[in-house]
Amino acid sequence: MTMEQLADAARTGRELDLTGSEPLDAAVLVELLAADRPPRAVRLRGARIVGELDLGAMTIDCPLALEQCVFTGAVRLTETEAKSIGLRGSQVGYLRADNVRTTGFLDLAEIEVARGMNLNGAHIGRDLYLTRARLRHLEKTSLLAMGIEVGGNLAARDLTAEGELAFTDTAIGGHFDFSGASVRNPGGTALTADNLQVGTSLLAERFSAAGAVFLSGARVGGNLVLDDARLSNPDAFALSADQISVAHDISFRNGFSSDGPIRLIEARVGGRVVFDGSVTTRQYPAFVGDGIHVEGDLEFRRDFTADGEIRLVDGRIGHKLRFVGTSTVPAGGAAFELSSAQADILELLPAEPFRGQVDVVRTRVNELFDEPGRWPSEPGLAGFEYQILRNEGASVRQRLSWLRSDGFGYSPAGYDQLAAAYRRRGRVEAARRVQVAKQWRRRRVLNPLGKLWNWLLYLTVGYGYRTWLAGLWLVLLVSFGTSLFGGAYRSDMRAAAPSGPAFQPIAYSLDVLIPIVDLGQKKAWYPQGPAQVWSWVFTGAGWVLTTAVVAGLTNALKRD
Repeated sequence: MTMEQLADAARTGRELDLTGSEPLDAAVLVELLAADRPPRAVRLRGARIVGELDLGAMTIDCPLALEQCVFTGAVRLTETEAKSIGLRGSQVGYLRADNVRTTGFLDLAEIEVARGMNLNGAHIGRDLYLTRARLRHLEKTSLLAMGIEVGGNLAARDLTAEGELAFTDTAIGGHFDFSGASVRNPGGTALTADNLQVGTSLLAERFSAAGAVFLSGARVGGNLVLDDARLSNPDAFALSADQISVAHDISFRNGFSSDGPIRLIEARVGGRVVFDGSVTTRQYPAFVGDGIHVEGDLEFRRDFTADGEIRLVDGRIGHKLRFVGTSTVPAGGAAFELSSAQADILELLPAEPFRGQVDVVRTRVNELFDEPGRWPSEPGLAGFEYQILRNEGASVRQRLSWLRSDGFGYSPAGYDQLAAAYRRRGRVEAARRVQVAKQWRRRRVLNPLGKLWNWLLYLTVGYGYRTWLAGLWLVLLVSFGTSLFGGAYRSDMRAAAPSGPAFQPIAYSLDVLIPIVDLGQKKAWYPQGPAQVWSWVFTGAGWVLTTAVVAGLTNALKRD
């Protein structure tokens, strides 16, 4: 191939297919592109280009397309300015294109690079194509693309890489499509995209990564999709996306799996976050979302499984926080920690009972939908606030066992909240049962005298919530007194005056039993011997019963 033939094709912009032709010296291309009169376009296919192609710092005023070519030396485009550059399907030992600038596209689709590629600081006016590119690493980094700017889309579907991909501080005007890509750097970093900015969506369906993935501080204008992705970094975090901001949804669905924990600390999501895959971990919580802020729902669906803790300390969920998956942890570990969080609706309906600690300490929700039988033996409920209970199928007995198992000990607020929730649903009797149970459990923290009084209040009036017990006690005592004093009438009862009223055992029993009642029997008849002792007992019992009624009613009215 002569220089004249190349120049003739370049003047018209037609493509030359050099497959099977003699090798082309790279210097001939440099001379052609550096000519005073720029060609219309340089389009070569299948050429074998020998030597180093160095177009650094050049201004190329025509499209350059070197497709399916084989380069025996490096390709250098450092600080090159061009309309568009295409190396689609070519084989390159090393590609250095840092600070390259194009007004159009940079097409590196299906390129094969043996010793790494450098695009740091590149400015691409339109799209950057890396679809089906095959990259190998140079000192563990196969692609350096830090601080690049892409005016359109970055398409990297089905890319394969041996070594790290670095996109730190990169800005993409359109979408970043990583679907089907595979990156391997076991024990190290697979993808670094901290402070990445994507105008629309970041798509990583079927993405596979052996090594850590970093998206901390990234800004995504649309959705972040990791459906059917496979992440693996078992000795540390598989995905670290602290302070990421996603305008719409984050999706970990359709078979997503991660051998290593996921971090979304202080993430901001304008839509919802959905998990229905699996996360396994050896030493860290499976999912860490401390300080996460989700405007819509945060859902761990039924197909979700986590071999480790789910942690959402200080999270803010605008609508529904829903956990219906499975979280298993070693004995004594934590399964679900929601401390100091807020949500409109909390659904805790795991596929099987939690096997570790569950903490909802200082968490505030409007509606709670749960299965008390799914809670662990000692949940953390201190300061847990809710307004409405949605599961009418749970019995009061189940709810009370849930409160009794609170690992933080007796908390009157927990009982008061449960009673208030029942009252909002119109279940007054259930609310009273809860208040009785609260006073019953309160006995554990009282001194001996307080415990005795607590017992008396329970037995006599049910702490004021079962005042009918006082009437029952009154009937029993009056019946007993009638029999007792009636039998003692002839031997142990003495009239105070001959003209006094006749002795009536029922009236006498009521007179000595009820302090505020005066039926004249107590003044008219004086008991002696055992009857006198019994009259003291009845008087004392009357005072205790009356005091219990007053104290119990005061407590009940104050609460109701």
